[in-house]
Amino acid sequence: ELVKASIKWSAITIDSLSVMMLYIVIINLKFLKEKLVLKHIIGFLGSILLMLAPINLYYSDTLYLNGPLMTFFALIGLNYFLKEKYTLSGIFLSLSFLSKQLSLFLVIQFFILIWKSKDLKTVFTKFLYPFVLTSFLLSIPWIFITPILYIGRIFAAGHPQFYLNEELSIAQSFCHLLKNEIQSF
Repeated sequence: ELVKASIKWSAITIDSLSVMMLYIVIINLKFLKEKLVLKHIIGFLGSILLMLAPINLYYSDTLYLNGPLMTFFALIGLNYFLKEKYTLSGIFLSLSFLSKQLSLFLVIQFFILIWKSKDLKTVFTKFLYPFVLTSFLLSIPWIFITPILYIGRIFAAGHPQFYLNEELSIAQSFCHLLKNEIQSF
């Protein structure tokens, strides 16, 4: 019961931060810079639409999936991308990718857009290298502690684990790894 409550409230908190981050991204768009009132109206409306989007509510409130976490980090990455801070964009897109693999499509899009506007060297040194390095460094604990579980989560994300005969969320994975410590707590 405690695990379910913590998953629910962390998803709600991150989802709320995603709504605020979308507002920040919208008001910082270049074509809205001079329109002081309009950018806040559009930012407010965009945030309300994200907050009330049925798929967003379904992911965070019903399924307790990590969609809000991916959305939050992807929006931060988008914000830095629009400011042409590609290294920070790559780092935050890596965090987004590590929470849900769907954001890999954003990495591909950002790669192409940077390549078109700059050059291939800039893409690799300022965007792709930080993305890959951050993804690898943050994956090291899972690679060494539970390599089979890690590989299973990468290649069969969201599907039942064939070796445990049950479906696991990230929180359940932690509980599985730390079950003795949790029981003694």
